[in-house]
Amino acid sequence: MTHLKKIILAIAVFGFCTIPRLARGETPSPIQVIDRERATQNTVLSPEEVEKIARLQGFVQPVVMSEISPDGTTVIFRKSGLGVDKPPLFLLNIEKGTTVEIDREAFGEFEPRQFYWRDRNTAIAPLSQVTPQGRKQALFRVNRQTGEVTQHPLNLPGILRSVAPNGSRVLVELTPDVAKFPFPEMAVYHLQDNQDPIRFTLPSHSTFLDAAWTPLGDQLAVISFVEPDRPPVNGIGANPASFITRDAQGLIPPSESPFVEKSVLLTFDLTQGGRGRLLEAKRGDGGIFSSITWSPDGKLLMAGLRYPSQPAGRDYPVYYPLVGERTTFRFYNTQLEELYRLESPQVASAMGTTGEFISPGEVLFTAQVGMNSHLYLYDLISQDLQNLSDWPGTYAEVQVSPETSQLLFRYSSFVDPPELYRMDWRTGDTTPLSQFNESLATLSQFYVDPVTFESEEGEQFQGVLLQPPDSEFPPQDVPLVVWQEGGPFATMKNQWLTTVESPFGLLPNFGFALLVMPLYGRHGFGANRFLELYSDRNFGTVDIEAMAELLEDAVELGYTSPDHIGVMGCSYGGYFAHQSIIRYPELYAAANAQCSILDWGLDWLNTHPARTPFAYGSLTPFNGEKEFQQDSPLYQYEQVTTPLLMFKGSEDFLPLEPDQFYVNMIAEQGVPVRFLEFTDAGHGLVDEQGKAIPEYQNYAAQVVIDWFRQYLK
Repeated sequence: MTHLKKIILAIAVFGFCTIPRLARGETPSPIQVIDRERATQNTVLSPEEVEKIARLQGFVQPVVMSEISPDGTTVIFRKSGLGVDKPPLFLLNIEKGTTVEIDREAFGEFEPRQFYWRDRNTAIAPLSQVTPQGRKQALFRVNRQTGEVTQHPLNLPGILRSVAPNGSRVLVELTPDVAKFPFPEMAVYHLQDNQDPIRFTLPSHSTFLDAAWTPLGDQLAVISFVEPDRPPVNGIGANPASFITRDAQGLIPPSESPFVEKSVLLTFDLTQGGRGRLLEAKRGDGGIFSSITWSPDGKLLMAGLRYPSQPAGRDYPVYYPLVGERTTFRFYNTQLEELYRLESPQVASAMGTTGEFISPGEVLFTAQVGMNSHLYLYDLISQDLQNLSDWPGTYAEVQVSPETSQLLFRYSSFVDPPELYRMDWRTGDTTPLSQFNESLATLSQFYVDPVTFESEEGEQFQGVLLQPPDSEFPPQDVPLVVWQEGGPFATMKNQWLTTVESPFGLLPNFGFALLVMPLYGRHGFGANRFLELYSDRNFGTVDIEAMAELLEDAVELGYTSPDHIGVMGCSYGGYFAHQSIIRYPELYAAANAQCSILDWGLDWLNTHPARTPFAYGSLTPFNGEKEFQQDSPLYQYEQVTTPLLMFKGSEDFLPLEPDQFYVNMIAEQGVPVRFLEFTDAGHGLVDEQGKAIPEYQNYAAQVVIDWFRQYLK
């Protein structure tokens, strides 16, 4: 019997006797169903600690929603946070730090996401949304002085894709259904009257990816991307007939790759009736277009090109976007002739690298290097790349005012809650513009120390140790929790987060040291480090082994001990926790696995067309039963001896049945195990809009803290 048939049979047999009991409320002891009311009423910790969690998780997240106004003085932002359904909107004077609240109720059922400056005193937001009654559109205008909002009719004949920086023109997709219209038709309209549209088409079976405008909206650039032939999640996984799956397996030559074929760059001079030019990725050197931006004078166009990765054991490069090897930047004139090229390790990460002109000859890059994002100023003439960011952490939503040499950005780190800042990029002077989370400075008290680990092969890994106040460094036999990010393609960022999935500001405030150590398969640490996890048959082993080696060294040095070590994570991080306690049970005293992957064979078939195929290459559940089985915790439950806390949402796209089977089998062995199923929650304990659910976040944090207190003696 094949691997796939055996597990489906096991789940089916087990499910017929267990799942109906769950439906009747006769929940087996290791499995508990938690709804919002129960999460609120059945607290685990003291009222004081429950309130402390609520305050830590209830931080304000300012989100910048506009560029800086033409006179260099104002941006629009919203104050988001856990459980905030309609975040309030504000106009922020970046010179004085004063705010004017925008009439949020005037938007009604529309959800504003981006504003554009029509002039120095007026911001606009063209909005479109689908309702049961059909598509609704409206144009909103915001008065900068008063925050007053007025609504105006908007009747665009398609889906709004992009808006010129000054709000003068819009780009609309007229035929979004490529099954019926293989050549997607686009049109540029004057926003005021919808008159005299300029129409063009994208390559057949492609889709719109990105657009860039000159400041006055008189030139437009567009890049396209291949139209996926498989839905990304929720019940439709890999398929040998899908080009996305075959690409992820490294089975398609670049000359035949749809990713390359459908990647084109088009430019249009809107002052000359939309006269266009075309640049095709297939005529280049292997990269595909990933981003575009114009210089302020409209004479230069910068395009980012993402290059494919090729893990060892793959026949051909893989173009799937999340697994790109590196990014380079090309600079073209209006004739699309290449003038300059930037290839630098500082801005080479395939994820988290963006660029924007701040003058006709200078570009500001935001780039992920290690766990930190950096601001780099690039001079096209001298080719100097200058690091403007002195603080380790994450710089996000960077906005530029060329007229005043000012940058506005949101900054946070493991220890610094998010706030807005202004920087003069000529002098480096930085000024805080908000104090939304000032009270957390006294509530949250812990230390961050950089740590370096060198493997037996001589490879160095850099991470951080987050410790409670009054802790020694190096640590001395401390309770230590190892955390890993999901993905596994996701970057590991130095940023303020207090969710139970990313408990940077949570566990250290409750007495635990937290080790954040990027290993293999993460962007920002170079192509070789990224590819190592996916090369040959390394998946499911090399990162688990590297962490075990690190912990063995830490134990030998007296920093911690096996009865003090826990491991946790969500999604792939949850898988990492499972596989760690299976492979190295003697190293871990407790584990918390959230929203986890337990069977890579089922994941290959049911979840994502590219993720698991990229990890295993040409190996599939049908020809690689042994490899898939040894990498899947579901088949190793007999080896679990470590106390294990698991949870998952009832609406998670990863199925619940494997978790229920796994938990009950472990419980029968007498191992302490607990599984919480959160009602109506998706992947990561979020609601249907993808927002974290406050009641579940607080309760889950309580349970995790209590679990580690119980077992990390």
